[in-house]
Amino acid sequence: MVTIKELSQVVGVSPSTVSIVLRGDAQKRKISKETQDKVLRTAERMGYQVNLEARRLRAAQENERDDTVMVGIFWEEHPRETLLLRFLQGFQAYVRDQGLHMMPIIYFYNLGDLKARRRLFAGNRFHAAVVYSARQEDLEFLKNCSFQGPIINVAPRKEDTSEGPNVIHIVDMGNLNCMDRIMTSMREHGQSKLALCQSGDFIDMEKLDTIGKKQGVSIYDTRDYSVGSIEGGYEWAKRNVDLRDRHFDCIYCGSERMAFGVMRALHDMGVKVPEEMRVAASDVYNLNFQEFCTPSLTSITIPMEAAASETCEIIREAMGTPNGEKIVKYVFPGFIPGESC
Repeated sequence: MVTIKELSQVVGVSPSTVSIVLRGDAQKRKISKETQDKVLRTAERMGYQVNLEARRLRAAQENERDDTVMVGIFWEEHPRETLLLRFLQGFQAYVRDQGLHMMPIIYFYNLGDLKARRRLFAGNRFHAAVVYSARQEDLEFLKNCSFQGPIINVAPRKEDTSEGPNVIHIVDMGNLNCMDRIMTSMREHGQSKLALCQSGDFIDMEKLDTIGKKQGVSIYDTRDYSVGSIEGGYEWAKRNVDLRDRHFDCIYCGSERMAFGVMRALHDMGVKVPEEMRVAASDVYNLNFQEFCTPSLTSITIPMEAAASETCEIIREAMGTPNGEKIVKYVFPGFIPGESC
């Protein structure tokens, strides 16, 4: 392992300065930005990792407790912040019930640009890294970065084709499996064109097309993203539902809030649900309002709390037996049939 002393010799500063920068105390100790950047770049290039056992030994000698596992959680700030809240609730419940010492540290990033956060991975600020629904560019960065702790990709978009020395563990939420049931319902009622009302690029279109071909359903992807709200769903429907030329006869919404707006817009336009247009949605906000709207809303429940529990399990297994083998955990969405589909 590369030592702090070796780093200090390469950078040309004292070992104590290197230690302060790597601990994240540089600003407080008024170390220049230039020195901070040089230390972090050199640490990443040389593959420096904190000796956790040595740190814990020092803490024990000083009669301090230092057995907390710091977990860096990387999330897109918008529009999936509600899923992050549910994930953290599941994380907290698991840690409390198991009597563990795990501390989440939240970092926001732009999808596809995780490499912009490379200093965090080089700075050894956490023991494990969790990324939600990483894109291929993000996976390629994770596979080749200097971080040596467990890395977990929650809800992978598609099969990982990247190569690199690091193993990426997976929590597979299988949300697209429920689309089979929605498309079955469409086919049984003579409908064959599905449109997507989303607030972003969150669905693996290749998988969705494969399911559609099996069911005889075509995907009408407008690529017209809207705000993930009731108003956003309402405006999307107003823009995309053509009363003269029906390009689609079923709408799948990225959240139940968007679906409420879509159904209101359809009502205002005189389009009957489900007779003329079927509607289904992902249960993002966990509002439990679906059964009380008219008509009641068909939804796929996203198991974020269960995903958090399985993520913690992977961290425990990977840190206990760091043999480089990929760990895959599965959690399954629920399907709540309603009158809208």
